[in-house]
Amino acid sequence: MEGLLTCHQCSKHMESLKDHTFWDFHRTWVRRYLWFILVIVIVLTLWIIPYTQAPPELGRNCPKDQAKGLHNISQLEEEKVALGKQLTKKEKEMQKLRKFMNQSQEKTLQLLEKKQEEADALIKESTGFNQTLLLTRQFLEKEKEKTQSLQSQLKTLEEQLKSANSKANSKAEEYKGKIAELQRQIKEQEQRNQDSERGMHYSIMELHNQIRSQEKKCSIGNILGDGTIVAWAFGILLLFICCVKCCRQE
Repeated sequence: MEGLLTCHQCSKHMESLKDHTFWDFHRTWVRRYLWFILVIVIVLTLWIIPYTQAPPELGRNCPKDQAKGLHNISQLEEEKVALGKQLTKKEKEMQKLRKFMNQSQEKTLQLLEKKQEEADALIKESTGFNQTLLLTRQFLEKEKEKTQSLQSQLKTLEEQLKSANSKANSKAEEYKGKIAELQRQIKEQEQRNQDSERGMHYSIMELHNQIRSQEKKCSIGNILGDGTIVAWAFGILLLFICCVKCCRQE
């Protein structure tokens, strides 16, 4: 915020600069920012010094360093030989693995071919099975339609049978009532016939008794001479014949 200047301050500085020369301006700027310049120069020198030093030469190493280097080189060579042996072993193992992989690939390819053939056969079987399923579904749908029609017919027949049974039951009840009435009438008529037969038998017995008594009392000539007795007997006989005919008709 201190470095910022207002317009009024800028105008004052410009007027003051008109009175001073270039040297005066340069001198005042250097006085203000001299410490900043010195810090930058010191930092740059400290940063450049390590890069200006030359690297040490290879032939000027210490004997101790040379011995260590030779020992390290020998160790590295031994490690290199061991690594070479390991690489040969690994290459042999890789060859074996490649052979095994090739054999396994061949076996897998054969198995895949067999599985593909089996899959093709299964696909064919599935297509045939699907066709049979479609046919069975169509047949089942037709059978369902037939069963539905038969069920509807059965329902109508059951309704008709129920109505017929109800009518038959009503008619049977009517016929039962009529039969009971006829049986009652027949029983009454039989009772009447029995009563009439008993009456007729009783009257015949009385007539026989009267005839026997008359025969005892009268002779044959008197009976023939008397026409009233014959008329009475003939009339009673006619009445008996009429009663028998009436009973047979009923």
